[in-house]
Amino acid sequence: MVGRAASRVPYRTANNSKTTGTEFSGRKMEILTAQKEISSWCNTVFPDRTKAGVLVKFFEEIGELTKCPKEAHEYADVFILLADLAELNGINLEEAIVEKMAINKSRQWKLDKELGIMNHV
Repeated sequence: MVGRAASRVPYRTANNSKTTGTEFSGRKMEILTAQKEISSWCNTVFPDRTKAGVLVKFFEEIGELTKCPKEAHEYADVFILLADLAELNGINLEEAIVEKMAINKSRQWKLDKELGIMNHV
């Protein structure tokens, strides 16, 4: 089944400023705004960071998340590093998510019941 296409629509943000965001499944996404804010903070605090260093830290945080899957801050750590890494590589994470979800929705999926891993067929 193919999902509804994402579209750019004007709307008001939490602080009531007018912006254009991506509508996905009837919800407004502001991932790009978060990505830019995260990267700006990282540029200030860690101006000499490298893509490789951020990637290593990302995997470290994934490890922490696997140990504490109910800890919200571990998810935040992973997202913060993913957003910074995407920005460092010139990737608009919001657009990538919308495009990839459209692809995923058009695919057939199966679950490996033994391993619990989802795969497209």
